[in-house]
Amino acid sequence: MRSFFYCATLSSVLAFTSSVTAADGVFTKSFDTDAMINANDDSVIPASCELGSNCSDCSDSNACGSNCGTKPMKLNCSSCDCGNWLQNTTAFSGVEAFKTSGDLDYPNQAGFVSGLNTGFRLGNSKLRGQVGGSFGVYDLKGRGTAAPNQTDNQGFLTTGVFKRSSICDGERLSWGLVYDQLWNHQYGILAEDIYLGQFRGIAGVALNQTNEVGFWGTAHTNSFNARFNTLQAINQYNLFWSHNFAYGARSMVYAGLADKSSAGSWTTGTQLSAPMSQRVSLYGNSAFMFPSSSNGLLGSTELLWSVSCGMSFSFGCKTVSRNISGDCGMPLLPVANNGTFMVGNDSTIL
Repeated sequence: MRSFFYCATLSSVLAFTSSVTAADGVFTKSFDTDAMINANDDSVIPASCELGSNCSDCSDSNACGSNCGTKPMKLNCSSCDCGNWLQNTTAFSGVEAFKTSGDLDYPNQAGFVSGLNTGFRLGNSKLRGQVGGSFGVYDLKGRGTAAPNQTDNQGFLTTGVFKRSSICDGERLSWGLVYDQLWNHQYGILAEDIYLGQFRGIAGVALNQTNEVGFWGTAHTNSFNARFNTLQAINQYNLFWSHNFAYGARSMVYAGLADKSSAGSWTTGTQLSAPMSQRVSLYGNSAFMFPSSSNGLLGSTELLWSVSCGMSFSFGCKTVSRNISGDCGMPLLPVANNGTFMVGNDSTIL
């Protein structure tokens, strides 16, 4: 439970820091509201690249040296090179705490998680592909239920396609569709091995350079017959608002519903990233699914949540998001986690 409170505290600090530093300016060079930050340098983009001047959200991927120096902008979006897969790869590592339906009222899932996420070209199409994965180790000191001396190991694989918006070129729509695969060793109080999948999609409309609204949701693909119940990914239907801060941080808040087959009734959560340099950023995520049952034993066992926080490293100097469209080459959707991939069961073990 300590990891839960550490993550919750850090997520709150990140959110507060984003608000304060957006006003004061983290980087040393100032800019006005019509200017945008170069994705790989903290300098001001010249006036020729202001809104409405056919300014691409891409930049010359070959100009980024080992020191992440200044990169010239390409103003012709159609011919813009968004970089290769390595330049669009992010590595992340952090701590996570979560409760699944298999834990009942014994939420002791806490540990470490690391992973990679990358985007790549799909021919000459404006569509791009993404693939990523993560591996987590939890219950490092064992558990008080089945397999008391074993850790809980969990892996996610996410792959799909996406298209980012380009707000400077008047393209306001972004969307993505991925498939998430979950493998969990020593799941829940009965320490079972489970294999589940889901589709996850997102669609958003950029209102301006700093705000986007839209929808994201999930749909399970299979069920797993565990020892005493049937498990499956919980279908979620969420509305979101995403904001891009002046110094390149991004945040998302969302709320929605869970399908009637699950134990939950509605969901809410946050996603946040805050750059510390051109390569390193902090991240924080939270998700809660509130039970449909009344208060008491059953309601407490059906409450699901996940909180994670950590650091990420960009191989292509792309931690700074200069507008709501982000960098055209970076993956649109994060690797699945215990907030975006919640597991529910048809019957509850009491």
